[in-house]
Amino acid sequence: WDRHVRLEILFLIRDRWDDFSPTEQTSLADRILAGPIHEEDYDGDMLRNYAVQYAKWLETNGCGFSVAQSNTLEQLVSGIEGWSDEWVKDFARSERRGTYSIKIDDSPDELLSLPESQIIDHLKVLGSTGLIGMNEKQPFSGLIRQNPRKALAALSVKVRHKVYEVEFWESLLSEWPENADCQATWLCAARVSRFPDDPFNKLLDYIVWWFGKNWQHVYQCDEKLAWDFFDRVVTQLAQSDNALQDTKKHERPRHDYSSGHAGRLVDVLLTTMQSLNPTPDAPKAFLKGFERLLLLEDGYAEQAASRLTSYIDWLYEKYPDWVSELMIPWFDLRHEYAEATWSALIQTRAIYNPTLRDNLMPWLLGIFPKVYEWNWSNSLERLLVQRFVSLVVFADENEQNEMTESVRRNIMHMNDQSRSNAIHFLSLVGKDNNDGWLKFVIPFIERYWPRQIKFKTEKLAGAWLHLLSRSDENFPAVLEVVKRFLVPINTGSGLHSFSRGAEGQKSLVEAFPTHVLEMLNYVKPLQPSKIPYGFLDLVEVLSISDLEKGQLRVLSKLKDQLNKPFHRRLTR
Repeated sequence: WDRHVRLEILFLIRDRWDDFSPTEQTSLADRILAGPIHEEDYDGDMLRNYAVQYAKWLETNGCGFSVAQSNTLEQLVSGIEGWSDEWVKDFARSERRGTYSIKIDDSPDELLSLPESQIIDHLKVLGSTGLIGMNEKQPFSGLIRQNPRKALAALSVKVRHKVYEVEFWESLLSEWPENADCQATWLCAARVSRFPDDPFNKLLDYIVWWFGKNWQHVYQCDEKLAWDFFDRVVTQLAQSDNALQDTKKHERPRHDYSSGHAGRLVDVLLTTMQSLNPTPDAPKAFLKGFERLLLLEDGYAEQAASRLTSYIDWLYEKYPDWVSELMIPWFDLRHEYAEATWSALIQTRAIYNPTLRDNLMPWLLGIFPKVYEWNWSNSLERLLVQRFVSLVVFADENEQNEMTESVRRNIMHMNDQSRSNAIHFLSLVGKDNNDGWLKFVIPFIERYWPRQIKFKTEKLAGAWLHLLSRSDENFPAVLEVVKRFLVPINTGSGLHSFSRGAEGQKSLVEAFPTHVLEMLNYVKPLQPSKIPYGFLDLVEVLSISDLEKGQLRVLSKLKDQLNKPFHRRLTR
């Protein structure tokens, strides 16, 4: 009866049918007409449906049943509303691989004329037929969209008899129309908020989804009901055992804290505050709602803290005392929410708010190497480095003087990849700001960049070369401060950029041959057999450049160091 093997079973029975004795044929047909034996997995309609589909296909394909069995089959067929022999043609093909077009028929016409008390039972009978050919009937979906009040009433009839049709409630909650009238939405919230714990927990994902889409409408209709509904959801979250499953740290990057039930609740409360401009006393209820979410356990509180942090700029503008007292302490690197809140903060522009920045700067200046304990993604670590560098670069003179040692210490505690990211970001600062190289980049390097030998690596030399290649007319000045960090390189490092100029402009090697020669002497490979890509092209251009005698001797010595296999190519 397993749908994954029914094709093989049906074809086997058809091909071997004549090999069975009459007694065996009769027994086999009786067994098929009886349907699956694991009745706990199937309701009565499904048992009949499976039996009819198997038996009818076999009879249609030449397997002769007895007269009594054929009569039984016809009785079963007559009990299936809307039966068509066309269904049988597709039955044995339905598991074959291929591309099919399924037509969804969501017309609710057959439900609109029924009384609410009969709708769900009618749908259950209809649903037992499954996919009919290449058509799938979904009248309940159409009813929800066209007449959500009637769909809700149909389920409410069952609820009054303490029957909670979870499958249909899932459809109602997930497909509830945004344009449903306020009264219908109010009724839905009132009904769901009074569910017993068991069905409420089974529907928790759908209820939170519905809450996020419709709570604001409920709030506009009835503030008390809206908060009662909120309290019920939060109470259920506190009692549920699926918080860690909802957090799904094992399935998503660890820095993605804001997604989940608690994050969605924070979102809807905040958007309601922002869009409805509630009465002066109302914000107290919203702030208390946030505080209640923060009392949850098993990852929900982290979700709430992360999502609140995404709105910290707006919250601080409206409720500075509340933010200062409750939220600012989260950024202490020892706080349980530190990882979640820092990951959210650096993905916003709020970190540039002057007052917030002043409050957070002491902890930001200690974030390296702490961030590596959090195991963030490479992209998030890179964003943190960019935020860190930009806050330092654009600080005023007094602030820069006060933080010199802290900034240098953070750079020393970065790993090589983070330091490389910092250098690449400095190149953007230089390119994107007027006099950026002279006003921001060069002062940052001179003031903060550590000069110990262990921070002069080939990886960082490649980053410095990238920065130099983007410095344009400022190349000589930038090289003067960067050259102390250059070391021999053996792999690709973007050297080809120095021989390519923008359209109508000279390349750096053509504009500044003396300085490029100086740079090459710092990065020339220790082993001539490992010459990085682009190095030889620069040497070749320098060979035909207008150099002074002293520089020609330097170039000649560089050629000799590159060994004889390259000498012919380098001589013109």
